[in-house]
This record gives sequence, C-alpha cells and structure tokens, in this order.
Amino acid sequence: MDIGKAFGYVFEDENWVVKVLIGALSVLLGVVVYTASWVSGTLLTMVIRVPIGVIFSVVGFMGLLFTVGYVVEVVRNVADGHTRPLPDWTKFFEGKVRKGFTLLLAGLVYNIPFILITLCAGITSLALSGGRYGDSGPVIAIQILAGCLSFLYGLLLLIILPAVVVQFAIGGTFASCFQFARILEFITTRLGDYVIALLVMIAVLIVAIIVGIITCFIGILVTGFYTLLVFGHLCGQLARLPGASGLPQPRAV
Repeated sequence: MDIGKAFGYVFEDENWVVKVLIGALSVLLGVVVYTASWVSGTLLTMVIRVPIGVIFSVVGFMGLLFTVGYVVEVVRNVADGHTRPLPDWTKFFEGKVRKGFTLLLAGLVYNIPFILITLCAGITSLALSGGRYGDSGPVIAIQILAGCLSFLYGLLLLIILPAVVVQFAIGGTFASCFQFARILEFITTRLGDYVIALLVMIAVLIVAIIVGIITCFIGILVTGFYTLLVFGHLCGQLARLPGASGLPQPRAV
C-alpha cells in the first residue's frame, strides 16, 4: 500500500484543478440543493413549494450520482494500473450516472436492516406500553437493544464498505455488491493492508469534517470530494495487491 500516493495522485493530473472543481460542484449539488429543497418546503406556499422541491431534489440526486459514479471510476482506473487514474468528466449518463445509481441502490438495500430494527423496536415498544406515552423499563430496554444492534450493524457496514465498492467497480453489476463470499475473501486475504486503508479513510474523513466546520462548511465542498478521491485510490490499491484474491471477473467499462 502506498498511502502517500493516495493523497498525491490527484495533483499529478495536468487537469486536476478543473476536475476537482467540477467534483466540488457535484458535491454542492448533492448537499446544498437538498438543503434548499428543505428550505423551500418550509418557507414557500404549497402551490409552488412542491414543484420547486421536486426540481431541487432531482438536481441534488443527480449531483450525488455524478460524485459516486466518478469515485467508482477512480477505483477501477487504479485497479487497472492507469498512471493517471483521475477520470475525465465525460460520459455522464451511460457512465457515471449508471454506476452511481447502481451503487446507491445497493447501499439502500444494505440499509434495510436499519429500517427493520427501527420498525421492530417501535412496534414492540408500542405493544409493551399499551399505546400509552411514557417510557417504562421494558420499553427503555428495547430502545437500548435497538440502538446497540444499529451501532453494531453500522460498524459492520463501515468495515465492508471498501470491499463492496471494489467488488462493484471491478464486477460492474448490482449483484457483485452482494457476493458475500468474495467480499469476505477480499478482506481476509489482505487483512493487514485493509485495516490500514480503513483507518486512513476514517482519519481523512474526520479531518475533512473538521475543516468543513472551521470554514463554515464551505471548505467541505472541496475537502469532501478530495476525501472521496483518496478513498477511491486506496480501494483501487487494495484490488491491485499481489497474491490477494476475492475479486469478481472484470466487466468492460
């Protein structure tokens, strides 16, 4: 693993400024536009806030698709050994949008257990309390149990996230995100490097959040996208490690 390369490869591309700025704009669409959608829904009348909210939501979702799809291409380029793995912002709809949508859909499926835990805890708490407001001992116990289960499952998702992203970047299909035997093999055959990469990703994310807070969340547009680029390169490096297995058959890009 070349940790320094993951941080420096962006600046080796002759067009890195333009590419990063477009990426920051993509993050802006995905985050700020959703905020504007919420504000418009709060301040405007029902007649105009519904269409405006829909427009904002669609634009914001497209920005999210662009960003996720771009990172997937970074992973694939690094895994394929490209000397300049930072992709161009081209082939939006047949490339980045499709890849971003597929991976986000897989992420939605992975979040179903969170929904089930919340629903089961809510229904059980309601039954134990007899439909009355107020927390009893059993209800509190159920809520604590649900919180612990959610935390443990969230930790599991954090651990397998890089492996899932690599599986999709290489395999290119929705099903490749759920090949659990390969995901486990991918992690275990490169466990030391995998743990190091995961810790670096978490550290970079924390720094990006701190920078965003210090700059009143303006800097997070650039640092957030840069964090994703570092994440993508580390994932691609994991896929290229010699002697490791657990990768699907490559799909043409």
